[in-house]
Amino acid sequence: MPMRTTDRTNSQARHVRLVSGRLVAFCFSSALVLSLLSAAECHVFVRQLAPGIALMPSLVYGASVWLWWAPLTVTIACGVERTEWFGKLSPGVVPLQVTCAIALACFHLRLLMFCVHLLVRRWPMLWNAGYKALPLWSWQRALPEVLLYLLVWAAASAIYQRRATLAKQLETLVLRKSLTEAELSALQRQMQPHFLLNTLNSITGLLESGDNQTALEVVGRLSVLTKRTLTQDLPTLVAVKDELEIAEAYLAIEEMRFGDRLQVEISIEPGVLTQRMPPFILQPLVENAVKHSVRQDRDGCLVRIWLSHQDERVHLRVVDNGLGAEASAIPGMGISIENIRSRLCLLYRGEFHLEMRSAAQGGCEVNVSFPVETLHA
Repeated sequence: MPMRTTDRTNSQARHVRLVSGRLVAFCFSSALVLSLLSAAECHVFVRQLAPGIALMPSLVYGASVWLWWAPLTVTIACGVERTEWFGKLSPGVVPLQVTCAIALACFHLRLLMFCVHLLVRRWPMLWNAGYKALPLWSWQRALPEVLLYLLVWAAASAIYQRRATLAKQLETLVLRKSLTEAELSALQRQMQPHFLLNTLNSITGLLESGDNQTALEVVGRLSVLTKRTLTQDLPTLVAVKDELEIAEAYLAIEEMRFGDRLQVEISIEPGVLTQRMPPFILQPLVENAVKHSVRQDRDGCLVRIWLSHQDERVHLRVVDNGLGAEASAIPGMGISIENIRSRLCLLYRGEFHLEMRSAAQGGCEVNVSFPVETLHA
């Protein structure tokens, strides 16, 4: 049990601090102001009965009444901050705090009586100037002391619990953000070697067919492309134009491999290239479309790409003339779609749209949309 209390205190102390220099300064300055006010009131009253009396006894009396509360308030705040049970507003702790308040009130009243006794010994005229009538040892004087202690304790506990709750919520949000970024980074890194391996397979196919010159050109394009995709940590969002360049580089490699068999049409709406999107979204969709088309082993393989910006959303549409949506069973294609879906879900929660279906004229059609995020220069 003590270990649990220590762990709580150490962990929360890094996030929640109730006692600070500002609190100490506030407590002592407030106590000083109240002491001066009480001294002024006391001196005005005493001078009516003992003209010519010095101001010093009134200052000492006011200080003994109020300066006590400055270190006591700081001590209460320290107890709330450092001890788990001390700051709980629970039925089990309240009676203990009431007992503590009564004990401290009695101690403070005894201290006041001793202070008054010293003042009367130094200035005897104070006894007939009203000091003998002071109700120092009575419930009328003790009750405000008890209530003031409980008020300070309750206020310190409530403020600390509020700050601790906010700190815990902030820590939860930071942890959730870190986990989301870590998961998103892992998903993005999963797509990078996926693209590289597929490109290497294309190079292998060219070499096996004896087309060494085309294979060399593909290697050259691949070396340029990998500088952008593998040698740096990708941000969470990239410009649509950068994502399009990666997809076009991939298509250029595939066009070298398949020659006239592969036809590509790209339609870009003005303004969409300055928007932002997650990296490695378009290229896997284009790669799937190429695979859908060439799998039928025919001459007319067509891939169409549309990029648009409507209703504060970015829209991507990739259509091929291959086997249709049932071709998603081709090994590797389902992984790409699920990877894209997972990353869009992490970034946009329920505000994205991802649909894969058979196109009306045959082939497969994939539609993706997500909220606009403009890239500012």
